[in-house]
Amino acid sequence: MLLFFLTAFTSANSQGFDFGLQSGIGSYSMKGLKNINQSLKEGLPFDSKLADNFPAYFYYRPSMIIRYTNFSLGVIYSFQSTGSRVSAKDYSAEYRFDMKVKSDSPAIYFDIRIKDRGKFTLNFYSIIGPAFSNLEIKEYFKVADTVLSNSNLKLKALNYCFEPGINLHLPVKRISFELSLGYLIGFGDEAFYKGNDKNNMLIDPKNQDTVRPDWNGIRLGISLFL
Repeated sequence: MLLFFLTAFTSANSQGFDFGLQSGIGSYSMKGLKNINQSLKEGLPFDSKLADNFPAYFYYRPSMIIRYTNFSLGVIYSFQSTGSRVSAKDYSAEYRFDMKVKSDSPAIYFDIRIKDRGKFTLNFYSIIGPAFSNLEIKEYFKVADTVLSNSNLKLKALNYCFEPGINLHLPVKRISFELSLGYLIGFGDEAFYKGNDKNNMLIDPKNQDTVRPDWNGIRLGISLFL
């Protein structure tokens, strides 16, 4: 009954139903994880280099959007990831400390039309939903032919994300394109924890605080809708 009602409502009031895929570049703050890298480098008894430190990286978003006259409503799924590496190597030893973090985020999408210019429409959009983050930490240390450390730690956290922004929408026959610019804001208090023990949390050695996923940053993307 509910499905029938929603289908009838959509048919009577919407201008279209779009399936879309967005890809773009996101910047990621990750302050707590960056502090871990800094403290690690300062504490190592040998010189090391920071090859990556959670750089901007690609994100991907499939979506299903219902288009109305002056606004749109739908569901969207986001996948994003980034990572870091502290490393050192010479003729007798090798050290690596890798952190890879990713998140899956199902969310609600809403936009409202701001301005029309020909076929172009300028819209204000917002995305809000949970973010399921996973962190993997690997440490490898080998001296001569002896492996002194080869550890792998997996952690997770559940928080939430809100992303306001603007997009420029252009329909072209049966397809449409969209260019978007937004800023993702994370909120929620859950820190990375190991297994099912939420008391076994990741600690920032710089300020002795717990480390939370910090996906805050700019999102610049382009979408294709069918």
